[in-house]
Amino acid sequence: LAAVKNEVYTKQQADGKYADKAYVEKQAGRIDVTEKAITSTVQKGDIISAINQTAEQIQIDVAKLKINAATIVKWLTATGINADVIKIENGKVTIDKNGITAKMADFFFEDELGQKFSVTPRKNLIPDHDFSHISFNTVNNNFLKIEYSPTWTIMSNPYIEKPVVNNYEPMVNPMRIDLGNWIRFTLFEGVKPGKKYTLSAHFRATTNDNRVNITNKPIMRAVFGKYNGDTPVELGRASKTYNAPSIQTGKIVRYALTFTVPSNYVEGNGYVYIDLFGEGLLNNMQAIAVSGVQLVEGDVPSVYNWDTTHGQLVNGTLPFSTIALGTKDNVIYHNHVNKWNYMNAPLEIISNGEMMAFVGSDRAGLSFYPRGGGERRSYIGHIYNNENRFRIESKDPVATTQSIECNGINVCGGYFGANAGSIHYTNGSLGLGWYFHDGRWNYVDFTNMTSRT
Repeated sequence: LAAVKNEVYTKQQADGKYADKAYVEKQAGRIDVTEKAITSTVQKGDIISAINQTAEQIQIDVAKLKINAATIVKWLTATGINADVIKIENGKVTIDKNGITAKMADFFFEDELGQKFSVTPRKNLIPDHDFSHISFNTVNNNFLKIEYSPTWTIMSNPYIEKPVVNNYEPMVNPMRIDLGNWIRFTLFEGVKPGKKYTLSAHFRATTNDNRVNITNKPIMRAVFGKYNGDTPVELGRASKTYNAPSIQTGKIVRYALTFTVPSNYVEGNGYVYIDLFGEGLLNNMQAIAVSGVQLVEGDVPSVYNWDTTHGQLVNGTLPFSTIALGTKDNVIYHNHVNKWNYMNAPLEIISNGEMMAFVGSDRAGLSFYPRGGGERRSYIGHIYNNENRFRIESKDPVATTQSIECNGINVCGGYFGANAGSIHYTNGSLGLGWYFHDGRWNYVDFTNMTSRT
């Protein structure tokens, strides 16, 4: 079925609108029907639109397709979409001029390994996730030995890498672990029976003590249990071994382990062990670095932020000048002019032993100044350089309401002993009694002293 028309335009009719010469424009509408396809074509000059329909597909070739109706499409693939509003899954996700609205939905990022991460922040149940609260000392030029961790249980001797160890991708406090040197975090609260949680951590290759680059297959494990009295009883576990990070690239990889807490887990009387270790031994040239540990509720990890600010504040590389305790007016602050620290509220130290130590290279003590400044009024301690005597010096008289116990005194301001002015009560050459030194020791018999008024 076809309809064809040729329109002839003279030069005057064209009038420069269609052409600068006379021409013939062909107009045609055509429908071809066969047992396999239906093709409809409309032509106006050089402009042609066509619809080709087969059993498998319908193809539309046209410069512009205008549909003035609600359109239901099962799947749409497009080079570009220009729309005022796009709604997905009955409005669960809406894109309009005001932005993107997601109703009870999430946004995900997928890495090169195919692991999805939620970009929505979630509470991390691992408090010291980048090992910033761990104290350590130097082992050598490459590693730091862990001395104490308030949250992680240190198994044997995992070390913290120094930043100068290798040219690998940097991490915050990368900890070298293997099968024999590993870490455990014990979680006592925050998880509920029957719920899903996802453990994730960042791993990369590391070096041995001789700075030879090595790697290992990381293992993450979650062990669930309860207490029978003081005895832990295991209820189940989830564990997975992952591919070893690349030695050649030194890139960080992030792995995740999703698990479900057993239904018989007892809140308040349960525990979850979070274990991080490697498949091989350091002695066999197998170890990995780990940091950035995260445990969140749900079946996908959340995007992790390598924020070094917290760690730098804790370890002192990024100091702050003032901290408020309790209220904004109760502060501890540092004076950058005289290098002194100040506290504007009383301090109570509770302990059952030595409570405070004053440490100096050759002298140390405690001073008293008038409020608002002025000269020092008194001083207690080792005042003078390299003097092995404890002094109490004051510009004011010293008074006490209680008795003073001592072995002897010097009332002339000098050292007690074989110096003038020394006096003490002892069992001397003339028996038990008082002895006074005025160039030599003299026994003082108070019973024969003359009383004067």
